[in-house]
Amino acid sequence: MLSSNTLSYIFFVKYLYSVIDGSPTDVVVVWLIKDYGLTSEECVISLKKKNGRSFMKKLTAAQMC
Repeated sequence: MLSSNTLSYIFFVKYLYSVIDGSPTDVVVVWLIKDYGLTSEECVISLKKKNGRSFMKKLTAAQMC
C-alpha cells in the first residue's frame, strides 16, 4: 500500500504537469519538502527555463488544491 507521502508526491507531480503543460519551462527535479526538514504538506519544485535560468518555488497543500 502506498504511504500518504507517496500519494501526496503522485498528486503533486500530476498537479505540477497540469500547471506547466505548454509553458516554456522544463521540470528538472521535484522534491518532497520532507527532505528539507519541512512538513509533508509542502513541496518544492525546481524549474529550469529553456534559457538556462532556474528557480525554485514552494507550494503548500492549500495552493495545490
